[in-house]
Amino acid sequence: MKKILFLFAIIGLVIISCSKSTATNSSNTPILDCTNVSQSFSTDVNPIIQTTCAVSGCHGAGSNNGPGPLLTYNQIFNARVAIRITGY
Repeated sequence: MKKILFLFAIIGLVIISCSKSTATNSSNTPILDCTNVSQSFSTDVNPIIQTTCAVSGCHGAGSNNGPGPLLTYNQIFNARVAIRITGY
C-alpha cells in the first residue's frame, strides 16, 4: 500500500511540475501551463514501477498480489481500475 501511495505521489509531482503561467483564475490562483511538458510511460513511470512495485514478493512475475504482476504498460493499464478502487 505504501508503495502505491509513493507511486501516486511521484506521478502527482510529475504532473504538477509544469511551469506556472502569469495568468490566474477567478480565485487569483496561478494557472498551470503544461503545453510544453512531455511525459512518457517508459521514462517517467516505468522506472518507478520497476523499482517499487514489480519486485519479488510484490507485483513481479507470477504475482497474485492485488491486481497481479505490474511489469508492462499493458498489465498496468489493464489493472488501472483495480488499482484505483482498492488502492493496490
